[in-house]
Amino acid sequence: MESLETVRSTIEAMDTALSESKYFELLHTVDAADNLFAYEPSARTKEALQAYRNAKGQLAYIASLIDEKVVRPVLDLEQKIHDPSAFDPLCDFLENLVKAVSLFKKSDRLASSYGDVLSAYIMALSRRAGSGRNSPIIEKILRNIARRKAPELAHSHIYGSYSELQGKVCVALISKRYAVHLLVTRGFTILFRADIDFDAFGTSPDELALQIIKLLIRNGVKISEVQDVVCGGGDLGPIPDGIYVLTERVKEESRKRLPNSSLNRGALVVWELVKLLRAQNENAQVNASVCSPLSFCTLSAKDINFLLREDSRELEMKLRGYVKVTPLKSIAALISEIEEINPENLNAVVMTLDERFASAVKKIGPRIERELAAQDANKMLGDFDFGKVMDQLHREQVVIPQNFRLGARDKGTGVREVCELMMIIESANISRSLKRSLVHIVDSYARQVAMVMQMAAAGKESERPHYILLTSTMARDPYFIKLFDKIRSQMTTQDIPIMCVDSLEYEYLVANHFFEMYVNPEKTDKRLNVDIEARSIKKALRMICSSGDISELFSFSRLLEQLTTDIAEKRMSPAKIVVVGGDNEDVLAAVSQALEQGLVDQLTLLGDPQEIHAAIKRTKLPIAPELDPHTRIVSIDPLAVDFEAKRLSLANIFREFLSANSQYIVVKGSVDTATLLHTALSLYKKTTPGLDKKDIVQHPLATSTALFVLPDGRFFALSDAAVNPSFRSSDALVQAIENQMDVVRKVTQPGLLLKVAIITAVEKQTSAIPATLLAAETTTKVGRLAEKYGPMIVEGPLSFDLATVPEVADEKHYEGKIRGDANCLVATEINTANVLYKMLSKTMGSLGLMVDNGAIITAGPNTVPIVLTSRGDTARTKFNSIVLALAYLAKQKDVRSAQTTALSSAA
Repeated sequence: MESLETVRSTIEAMDTALSESKYFELLHTVDAADNLFAYEPSARTKEALQAYRNAKGQLAYIASLIDEKVVRPVLDLEQKIHDPSAFDPLCDFLENLVKAVSLFKKSDRLASSYGDVLSAYIMALSRRAGSGRNSPIIEKILRNIARRKAPELAHSHIYGSYSELQGKVCVALISKRYAVHLLVTRGFTILFRADIDFDAFGTSPDELALQIIKLLIRNGVKISEVQDVVCGGGDLGPIPDGIYVLTERVKEESRKRLPNSSLNRGALVVWELVKLLRAQNENAQVNASVCSPLSFCTLSAKDINFLLREDSRELEMKLRGYVKVTPLKSIAALISEIEEINPENLNAVVMTLDERFASAVKKIGPRIERELAAQDANKMLGDFDFGKVMDQLHREQVVIPQNFRLGARDKGTGVREVCELMMIIESANISRSLKRSLVHIVDSYARQVAMVMQMAAAGKESERPHYILLTSTMARDPYFIKLFDKIRSQMTTQDIPIMCVDSLEYEYLVANHFFEMYVNPEKTDKRLNVDIEARSIKKALRMICSSGDISELFSFSRLLEQLTTDIAEKRMSPAKIVVVGGDNEDVLAAVSQALEQGLVDQLTLLGDPQEIHAAIKRTKLPIAPELDPHTRIVSIDPLAVDFEAKRLSLANIFREFLSANSQYIVVKGSVDTATLLHTALSLYKKTTPGLDKKDIVQHPLATSTALFVLPDGRFFALSDAAVNPSFRSSDALVQAIENQMDVVRKVTQPGLLLKVAIITAVEKQTSAIPATLLAAETTTKVGRLAEKYGPMIVEGPLSFDLATVPEVADEKHYEGKIRGDANCLVATEINTANVLYKMLSKTMGSLGLMVDNGAIITAGPNTVPIVLTSRGDTARTKFNSIVLALAYLAKQKDVRSAQTTALSSAA
């Protein structure tokens, strides 16, 4: 009762403020008992809106009135009130106010005020739906889905199906980085919400499913009543958006692609949950769905005319990258119902900004388009060095709470860390200079998010969004709200309501599943099937490939798919990996993915056990050396305490380990490159007996080969950015080219014409630049490589732009065989190669371009690859490098097997 009285007194104060302002008029009394009134803008407000140039002061006052007297008190209530029933009168008040201020949304002075009132109303609707109460949001979204998907349905049929829904218990879940999040409903009634933390229960799908069963029982739900389960989709490959039946194919695709997205774990958990539910009742009918995969393509597989357009770049962009579309669908559906407009006529941009995931999607009428994929958005937002911030805070002895993400140094979008910095700015006793630095970081982050949203909202006048929304699971956090205010102030699009709301994903999952299973009158199941849709997409792509428009020459995902298939079908065995310096967090994340994918069955971590355990704890990865027989730590000398002593001890144990375990793939962790290479390159040492009974030791030339996949699907190989300072002879450069050819041929499409460009500053030979002479001499010695490695062209010297940009070759009237279409680049020294590597992997990423890359070191055919990546490389790059190493080894074994068979046949 106390909560209800607080809400009523706040509403009365807002009523008084509105009526006394003279900018709103009382229309009629809605409920005299609850003091609820309906308002409309007064004639004074309407005149100001029509002639706002002469009434800027009045409009500014109205905006201030809405903010101070309505929005801020509502946000204050949201923080204070915990009784869901207390939000009933607040919802009624805000519903009437939304109608009253609807004129504001077309004013550049008041559009934000309208957005604030509307988002406050959506928040109140959400808070109104506590345990045991109906969710108006699920009902509104379901009604909107029915209007959009089946406009022929009569209202009587839609409302008539609601009675059937009231007996249906539905479990909706989404798996994220650290937990599985649940919403359980009976029809529209919320039964409970819950989180299952991976720290407490691990990441095993069967264990997580068991915990869901326990939660259902604990909350009084009979297991036999649960007939519907739905989860948010992860990466299932390029398939159309929609709701899919959870089949074994979906389960297997989710397992295989789990390293790509933690959302994939949701389908695995649901699969195990369905098995447990059916075990309780063999005759039970359990409907399981996967809704809106991350990797959806924004085109219909059946629209062949669209697919066969000449410009394939548009098609490629519609198939690349992950975006979260569920928040857009839920918010667009809800706003359409609140404003009573046709959902097909609503344009909106929605940016999702959670701790680990950011993406932007645009709705243009009935069409949904990806604007910024997660791979690009995360790179743009996650580039802030919070480690340096922590060092500054420690120097001023600022105590950081243990639950802060700042202390974890865990990579994500940075939004949680920025909110924590805002808290420190307000509450901690810090110096002025540090405060200025922290404020600068917060403001820079806000500008970056604003830029992303502004870019997503750009377009033709007819495609301009009616709403720009930022959705987040943190939307109710008071510091996130303050961050949103900063973001909105940085945006130039002031005549469009810019709103911050909860994503409402779980409500959408329930509503969409209910529509497909119970409201849709069709007798047959109308949900999509992955097998059919994937075949349809692939068929269309094959048609395009046959016309020469698009083809995938190389991708890391294809290598991973081939490896997991070969291991599952026993055509190859999982690898053994040793990480030198096992406390590197990005490397731990990469090898954890490899373990989870079944690529690795033995993992050895060399280093300081305390530092390794601390890194595992910070990253919250499922690596348990004490419990898992496939994982172990080999300790350095416990008496080594300073940096140099630890480095020498690590080098010694690595040397001893490698001499006894040469079959292990070496992965660089937190160890300097020189120390690692000094020992690791001994793998390539060849010893042959000499004439004087002394062994002759040969050291084949080892080089690094990096592979890059650019946003348009084009790939490059690059050597040598890591090992050799320079190539002093043409023979050495020929060997570097051969090492690269050996790698590229093993992992790309057979028969591909390899165009090798030897990169120098200019394309003309000149004694002023000796590298050009070396490049020219090398091209005269590569004839034997074509016989060994298939069709190839080697040209040099070539400048980088001439080798990679066709327009430059045309402009310079270059007459060579490589005219801007090189796919293999070899530099004559490490400065050029390393700069190119950093440019392709880092600079392009900072510009919002998605680049996939990985690298290995080899020394020619039949050598064991070494995974040596840059300290600045991401966990994904390091995982790609492990995948590349395994694929190279697998192909090496295939070649040796084929040679053995040929020799046997000849004998």
